Amino acid sequence: MNQFSSSPILGIQGDPEMTINKENKRSTALVIGISLLVMAVAAGIAFGAIHSTLIDISQAEQTMDNLRANLSQWHMEILFWVVIIITDLLVSWGIFHYFRNENMGLSAMTAGLRVIYTLILAVAVSQLVAVSSSVQGGNTQRVMLLLTRFDRIWSFGLIVFGIHLILLSVASFRYENKILGILLLAAGVSYLLIHTMEGFLPRFSDFTGRLESILAIPMTLGEMVFALWMIIRGGKTKRKAVS
Repeated sequence: MNQFSSSPILGIQGDPEMTINKENKRSTALVIGISLLVMAVAAGIAFGAIHSTLIDISQAEQTMDNLRANLSQWHMEILFWVVIIITDLLVSWGIFHYFRNENMGLSAMTAGLRVIYTLILAVAVSQLVAVSSSVQGGNTQRVMLLLTRFDRIWSFGLIVFGIHLILLSVASFRYENKILGILLLAAGVSYLLIHTMEGFLPRFSDFTGRLESILAIPMTLGEMVFALWMIIRGGKTKRKAVS
């Protein structure tokens, strides 16, 4: 007899497929949550601690001096970007499997958009890889061109990422938790607004910068709360879908 088919102590019949699916969903939730936390740490180091310290697009010579003196740190930044790409793919896989039984179409679109974003990010990171050889060759103009390309490509990718978060908010609102869905919606709309303005309304760059400072908290909070929800609650309870 299958060990999940019944409980002789409680006298309750069990569905083995339902039990296994619940266990798989819990494991998937942990993959999503842990990957998001690892990604957040990697991003904090790669962009927050290294990139923002070494790079100033408005100061070409200073940027070149920083890169020459800290090339090992630059390589470390690239390594952390690779970690981010890998964890993004894990999250994409996890989101598809986590929500597919509730809504296959929505889960596929949500995960697919994150995969597209991750591929765009990989193209952006390839510009950073090319920076290393240009720094060693002393080509300041090319270095600054590559750094500008990185910013623009990644910013375009974050438009896609914003749409992904909006779809994820729909799935979370309907099948997980309403407040979680609202936080993800706020984050998605913020990413979409900021990076659409950066890409298509450069004349308003000062306003966009101020707006980004205001929206920084909801942009960060959405995925962080989602990560914690997946680790603490994900896959443990099944909530009735909201139409």
